[in-house]
Amino acid sequence: VRHGTNRGRAPEPVAADLGALISEVVAEARDQGLWPAGLAVAVPGLVARDGRTVVRAPNLDWHDTDLGVLLPGACPLTVDNEANFGALAELWLGRDTPPDFLHVSAEIGIGAAVVVDGRLLRGTRGFAGELGHVPVEPEGPVCPCGGRGCLEQYAGE
Repeated sequence: VRHGTNRGRAPEPVAADLGALISEVVAEARDQGLWPAGLAVAVPGLVARDGRTVVRAPNLDWHDTDLGVLLPGACPLTVDNEANFGALAELWLGRDTPPDFLHVSAEIGIGAAVVVDGRLLRGTRGFAGELGHVPVEPEGPVCPCGGRGCLEQYAGE
């Protein structure tokens, strides 16, 4: 479910709005005799291996934000990078999806997810695919991530 833009908003009010939406959706599902098995929240940023904490989302200006604490515990929660979720959706639901591919997303910034042998490649620290923060111009403008000349400074929204 998309719910407006959250750029420039602190995590707490975003989580409060999202929590209200989650409670509403879960209640509607239960009214229909459905019991949601879990909840997935996609964010444009780096997510810790715990599947709850946004380590850094430069385009949102979020740092070390534990969404597991901020969101209601209506059902199990998984937080991940939006490009990773896009790649997993293609992998699980796509037709004739090859076992190796690169999923690129460019709605907010530029993200990517790498799939090798039918598995999402997360990298040593879980941050594989962060294409938008690859420097393309060493003396370029400072990026919100702290780097200089990142691809997102030239091609991202």
